[in-house]
Amino acid sequence: MRFSKTTFVAAAVLLVGLFGRPAEAGTVLTLSDLSSDETSAEELDATLLFAVYGDELTLTVTNDTPEVGGFDIDALYFNATSNITGLQFVPPVSGWTLFPNETADGFGTFDFAIISDPGNDPGEIAPGGSLSFVFEVIGSGPFVETDFTAEFSEVPPGENPALAAAKFVNGTSDDSAFGAVIPEPGTALLTLIGVGTLGWIKRRMR
Repeated sequence: MRFSKTTFVAAAVLLVGLFGRPAEAGTVLTLSDLSSDETSAEELDATLLFAVYGDELTLTVTNDTPEVGGFDIDALYFNATSNITGLQFVPPVSGWTLFPNETADGFGTFDFAIISDPGNDPGEIAPGGSLSFVFEVIGSGPFVETDFTAEFSEVPPGENPALAAAKFVNGTSDDSAFGAVIPEPGTALLTLIGVGTLGWIKRRMR
């Protein structure tokens, strides 16, 4: 079956109309380069995908620890450039609270933290699970992913600056630790992936 160019254009317009936006690129930070305690950094495994569209930030967190013997994630920490003055959940999120200027043990103070609410229904990301948070970005744009993925935390003497961190809890023997991403000098700090483009290429290759 053959389709005309007009048919493809109409389909693209329909998809944008249905979903409200084209497929987004994103920047990935991969934990963990360092651990806050004797827990091996390799055990504190997660990815943070930052995608910006206009004045909206989507942060998708995937807990890559094993489903058996892995950790839950109950807090996330990241930074922002000085042109960003605030973030707001869109829409309000149950089980999590957004805080400014929070400290992750061993890795200094981060501009923003998303922390699980205490109580009967805390927010946690289980091993193998994924969760997306959407924010309105407040400040002077235009905004880009590197506004959130290229800044290091502020640290007092004796601590390690980091691009992002997470708190891993409920591991073996109820172990918990902070894991952080701290790229080595000379390596690429950021990985830019075109999520929609990659999917389109795979379909074309079939």
